[in-house]
Amino acid sequence: MRNYQILNTAHVDTNGTLQLTNSEDNPEKPCLSMSREGAFISLSASFGPLEIALRLRYEDLAWRLEQLQPVPGLAITRQIGTVNSYFAVGLTEDKRIVMRPTLVTDAHGHLSFNLVGTADVYKAILKWLSAAPENL
Repeated sequence: MRNYQILNTAHVDTNGTLQLTNSEDNPEKPCLSMSREGAFISLSASFGPLEIALRLRYEDLAWRLEQLQPVPGLAITRQIGTVNSYFAVGLTEDKRIVMRPTLVTDAHGHLSFNLVGTADVYKAILKWLSAAPENL
């Protein structure tokens, strides 16, 4: 069973990096950070000492997030990246964004972080990407 960590705070630092965190006192400090590097987005998801780092095409990420439609339950509906490393995203009925940065090893398994951003976090991501979907 998946153990989702809630990200309810969005902050852009002085370098322009978007940091999504949880405002509650969680000793493992789940965090997802994104920074723009030309045509790419560097994405880092961390939980305690563990980190997954992905490099995604900006256009792919922005387009996919614009196109998300709400789905009942915590569903993953889109994947951005490659077969071996991707950022899976979905949108719940109450406009929370489900995010699963994933590294696939082979047929034996994968490593994923299970994160859910609040509706305000989803809006902050879209604003940071300068995307404006019609369904907001």
